[in-house]
Amino acid sequence: MIQTIRKYAGIIVVALLIILGITTYIQYERIDSLRTELSVSKSNEKAFVLENSGLKEENIAFKFTIEQLNYFNDSLTTKMNEVRRELKIKDNDLKQMQYLLSELKRTDTVRFRDTIFVDRNIQIDSLIGDEWYNIRLGLQYPNLISISPTFKSEKFIIVSSKKETINPPKKCAISRWFQRKHRVVKVEVNEKNPYIENKQQRFIEIID
Repeated sequence: MIQTIRKYAGIIVVALLIILGITTYIQYERIDSLRTELSVSKSNEKAFVLENSGLKEENIAFKFTIEQLNYFNDSLTTKMNEVRRELKIKDNDLKQMQYLLSELKRTDTVRFRDTIFVDRNIQIDSLIGDEWYNIRLGLQYPNLISISPTFKSEKFIIVSSKKETINPPKKCAISRWFQRKHRVVKVEVNEKNPYIENKQQRFIEIID
């Protein structure tokens, strides 16, 4: 009788230890997950603060899951996600998204020695162009001409991963099934300004 009790007591102790070990592991994983979520949340908070600070030379990358990306209703993030969908990049293939909005503006003023405008009341400030390129022309008595051209560039940079055949794909679809494949990182630059043409691009990925 005593031996039976000891036998079952030993089994119960082992079972309790196993349950305790599993519970501890689950709690550890949960705590580790919460720490990761907190770290990501703090990182995104820093990214928002820096983005709104007016400093344009430095940025902190936002960290989103696909679910968060599709749920986020920020106008810029939504616009970036729309461009990604236009490029037909699937959720599972998406790696990074970048957005760059820049503007080039310069004013040139020419003042002639002689009077070139007869009318003393002449003072013209005219804007010619569109959303992406415009020129502000200024004329002022007696001899002042100013020109201020402005160019705007809006770039969406989408980084994705795609599986391709290592060697050139064979014409036969069945043969392509048996070709060795690898994943390549694709970078697509979508420039919205119709007057800008990207002449050369290079992207480098650092690997271990």
